[in-house]
Amino acid sequence: MRTGRIHYLNVLPFYHALDETRWGPWVDESPRRLGILARGGQLDCAPLPIVDTFELEDDFEPLGSWGIACRGAVGSVLLFSSRPFHDLSGARLLFTGESATSVVLARLLLDDAGVRDVRIEQGDDPQGYDGYLAIGDRALTMVQNPPFTVRTDLCEEWYRRLRLPFVFARWVVRRTIPADVRTGFEQALAESIARPLPASLPNGAGLSDAAARDYLDNMIYRLDADCMAAVDRFRSRVHVLA
Repeated sequence: MRTGRIHYLNVLPFYHALDETRWGPWVDESPRRLGILARGGQLDCAPLPIVDTFELEDDFEPLGSWGIACRGAVGSVLLFSSRPFHDLSGARLLFTGESATSVVLARLLLDDAGVRDVRIEQGDDPQGYDGYLAIGDRALTMVQNPPFTVRTDLCEEWYRRLRLPFVFARWVVRRTIPADVRTGFEQALAESIARPLPASLPNGAGLSDAAARDYLDNMIYRLDADCMAAVDRFRSRVHVLA
């Protein structure tokens, strides 16, 4: 299989005990790029951004209940801005090209906060903008030297309003993959999640092992009823927003 792998710390539990020779090769990309590759027929299985799973459900189906979610502050989906979140009307915001779901989430939350006329553009240099949306290891790194004084954790903002976790990605598999292969891979994911992580946790954010473990301990990997309710709620809002 051609299996997508997001190059962030938060997916490490899925892959650290997964055999690439059997379940790979890995296709290492950002969340947004994995969605593009899936659309182009270049992936068979991946933890895709939740917005992409909505659009690709004719070709892909969920792989069990595996995904990436968080209840409350996640620490790695952050909007850095020059003024408070609710006071960003008329702002120009920049978002990293790695992002997919988080941009939709930001638009939704800004709209709910009554923030209007916000322009969100893609790029990497926030100079001249009023805010910058970063995700993954880049967001974890930028906390140490933020480009703006105000920091809003979008997952925390979602939870504060809805009292539901937020689901960022869900494992999906191409519908043409044989059932026995899907079942075997799902079991392999379960075994990797269950196995203790290595003592050293290398990561692109430069976190200490202790900080990396604290970050991972906050993640939800098996999506429960609350997570699925959150997916339904988000999906309904994405449709309205579109």
